[in-house]
Amino acid sequence: MTPLLWNVTPPEARMAGGLQPAIDGMTAMAGHHGWRVQAVPAGRFEPHGEPPQLVHFHGLWEPGHWRCYRWCRRRRVPYLISPHGMLEPWALRHRGWKKSLYLRWIEQRHLLGSEAVVTTSQLEAANVRARLPQARTRVAALGLQPPVIGDRAALRQRLGIAPDQRLLLFLSRIDPKKGLPHVLRGLAKVAAARTQNWKLAVVGPLENAHAMQCQQLARELAAQLPAVDWLGGIWGEPRFDWLQAADLLVLPTHSENFGLVVLEALMVGTPVMTTRFTPWAALEGMDGVHLVEPDANSVAARLKRWGRDPGWGAGARKRLAEWARRSYAWDALIPAYAALYGHGDRKTIGSPHPTPAHDSAGSI
Repeated sequence: MTPLLWNVTPPEARMAGGLQPAIDGMTAMAGHHGWRVQAVPAGRFEPHGEPPQLVHFHGLWEPGHWRCYRWCRRRRVPYLISPHGMLEPWALRHRGWKKSLYLRWIEQRHLLGSEAVVTTSQLEAANVRARLPQARTRVAALGLQPPVIGDRAALRQRLGIAPDQRLLLFLSRIDPKKGLPHVLRGLAKVAAARTQNWKLAVVGPLENAHAMQCQQLARELAAQLPAVDWLGGIWGEPRFDWLQAADLLVLPTHSENFGLVVLEALMVGTPVMTTRFTPWAALEGMDGVHLVEPDANSVAARLKRWGRDPGWGAGARKRLAEWARRSYAWDALIPAYAALYGHGDRKTIGSPHPTPAHDSAGSI
């Protein structure tokens, strides 16, 4: 019989943004390697029916996880843990004392008892080992099913973007970690943003307190800012319309274990600006990748340089998209996931010397 894998997932409210497609992609990889996958919400763990041969936990800090961990140990069912960035230094500092206690007394034992702590980059793996030197890590990059690239001019017209307008796009959860205030303050320092028909589109849920604070900041800086459109959360396939229409994705984040939206932009040929606190720092010097520090002055300096460039033509966008698809389409990552989900050699799980899923350094 086809073996059964349980995917223990966070509550739905925490799945918005990059976490949902990351888990969906890993689920597809498990299916490709012969598993039947059953979703098990962390807060509703009720073991009954057919037992699994493997359990994959997604995320940390879930009170419901400990019952499932204990169940796995008692029945000697192997399990994997994907922290999805929750052990990154910035994330651990946020509400730090609570996480420190929880990590020490509960989460650490579970992490060290896993077959592998599955990270999406070498950067995340190094951060896990810095906190837990005994942890067995395995690197498996995230990927994407390559999105369809359509007629960009027609797409921009449909979205109400003028042909001569330079569109900057922030697309993410609006969270203190993501650096939206750095975008707003940085843009306010760039005179060309007001005089040369720039626009900032902000895509992300607007209901939380930080999003409201960012909107208030934009109102305070309105005289120095170009037009700012607050579009709310746009996920699924429609987000690729905005990613393709944009001239630059801006994500001056304080921390990313992977940064899936960066890959989404690259796959449609849109240049990106992000920080050196992401795995994409390995692409420094590559055309179409602009690296900054997570602060307004660094963002402003890079935007001034970007604004002096004439803009990317269709050929450059095509080359960038082809590189991203060649490197990070899910089909290209199948061999890396054999170490996690393959049935023939379970010894490869949890190797203390992780092998990258893909060498992301290179040029287009």
